[in-house]
Amino acid sequence: MSAGQALPTIPRRRRWWIWLVAIVILAAVGLAALLLYEPIKVRYLGHRVTNASTPEEELAAFGLVNHWTYGYAVRFRDKGGQDMGPSWTSGFAYEDIGYVEIEWRCGYRVKRKLLCKDNLIVLMGE
Repeated sequence: MSAGQALPTIPRRRRWWIWLVAIVILAAVGLAALLLYEPIKVRYLGHRVTNASTPEEELAAFGLVNHWTYGYAVRFRDKGGQDMGPSWTSGFAYEDIGYVEIEWRCGYRVKRKLLCKDNLIVLMGE
């Protein structure tokens, strides 16, 4: 091509199809991202919680859970693995907490031995 010639143009019908395909692909990628973001995020946070080996790592993992997610429940278990919780008669035996179980609304749950009881304040959002 010489400098004076114009570039070949794409026919209008083909241009329309290119735009349509691009929009469909972007919509599919956006939908996949919306559907996959929450499970990937929850599994990452669960991995951080279960693999924390020091109280500082546990504190950081609990802080991420509290900051990044909102649909989770925390259950406490004693050192024997039995469910425990506050009751009207006996109160809450803070010293007896041995395990923490976090369950997200999508059904994924993580159970771990508690390293430092002070880290529960961050997990509970207080």
